[in-house]
Amino acid sequence: MLLSEWVSQLEIPAGWVSLDESDGDVTRFLLYVIAALQTINPNIGQTATDMLQPPRPAPVPTVLTILINDIVRFLEDFVLILEVNSSSIIALIAYLHLKLVVKSMPLVGFM
Repeated sequence: MLLSEWVSQLEIPAGWVSLDESDGDVTRFLLYVIAALQTINPNIGQTATDMLQPPRPAPVPTVLTILINDIVRFLEDFVLILEVNSSSIIALIAYLHLKLVVKSMPLVGFM
């Protein structure tokens, strides 16, 4: 089964980010993640997006705090798919620390 088929069968919303060689910048990565989350709920990440704009983007930890607060406020269960097509993106993601908190049992067959 293709990942896109799996996503179409989900009973919860999903956002999808496809990354390639030109996406090795933290700000661009965050903007893509926000855009994917906004396909689920357009209210997510509006302030975070504004904070990432030039000429003086806010520090990434500050933006992440705002974004996480939005996710908690506006979303219930959701799936975020990061499709990585580049070794440079994998190196970028390696610097991110991801913490997953499960509020309920995973769907049967999810893992």
